[in-house]
Amino acid sequence: MKIKRVKLYNLELTLHELVHFRDMMSLMLPPYGERTVSAALADVEGRSCVDGSLWSKLVTLCDAAHVPTGSSAPDYVISIVESPTIGIVPINLSSEMVEDDLDESDDVDLPETGPKESDNSCVLPGCRAVD
Repeated sequence: MKIKRVKLYNLELTLHELVHFRDMMSLMLPPYGERTVSAALADVEGRSCVDGSLWSKLVTLCDAAHVPTGSSAPDYVISIVESPTIGIVPINLSSEMVEDDLDESDDVDLPETGPKESDNSCVLPGCRAVD
């Protein structure tokens, strides 16, 4: 039986780089923080065994450098920290119809929108229809 040799590469890290690498490997995904970014990437790429062995090597290095791991290390999760920017973007704009092509004298049938005259409801939260 032949044993396949695997070529190894060395990586020298400062203490700050090691701490940063530890934090990057343990960065958790929302909504419940049950998976790390590293584990999710490994699953997508079909490299789950690599993620586990890389984490084991990282823990060994952290232990040797007296860098906390596990429950004694800080936890980080990806989260929305401010309101997202929202805009209007056309997704199916016909190349045949462009605003500049419209002549003000052209009749254009527009779909009816909003409440009808007989409808006293309002679609906005906290809004009341006025008679």
